[in-house]
Amino acid sequence: FLMTTLSKFNFGLIVSAVNMANVRSCQRIFPTGKDGSGTLGMLYIVVGIGSVITPMIYQKYLSSGIVDSERALTSSFLIAGLSGLVVSWSPNLTVFLISNGIRAGFSSVNWTYSSSIIQEFVDNKVLGRVSAWDFGLFEVSASISVLVTGELFDRGVSPNAICL
Repeated sequence: FLMTTLSKFNFGLIVSAVNMANVRSCQRIFPTGKDGSGTLGMLYIVVGIGSVITPMIYQKYLSSGIVDSERALTSSFLIAGLSGLVVSWSPNLTVFLISNGIRAGFSSVNWTYSSSIIQEFVDNKVLGRVSAWDFGLFEVSASISVLVTGELFDRGVSPNAICL
């Protein structure tokens, strides 16, 4: 279960940096509306749709066993990572939005299945502590990621480079 918990830690590092880079990309690379607010709105719509639909699709094709849940975690981590690379290389707004929707969808799969593995297979006596540890590690990694990403922006690193 340590690897399951660490999957959210890893996602916290990656997703928080990409989210910050996305805001900067909306403002500077693909701006529509005032200061990229139109692009950011479109991004939030696509991310929301991907985050809701993708776990539902996974649920339809996977059983409730640990093996399928672990496969879901592995594949979601790989696909979210690859789509993050596509975000960094986006030649236009359409590719930027679609790749972010895919990235967010598979991030949602990771979150959903890692939580369900913990809830299903951890003894009830320690479930609260394990869940708290899981979420706490995510928050720590997200905070570290935001701090580092902000510093990189201050040093002039582009949003595309941060997504890499």
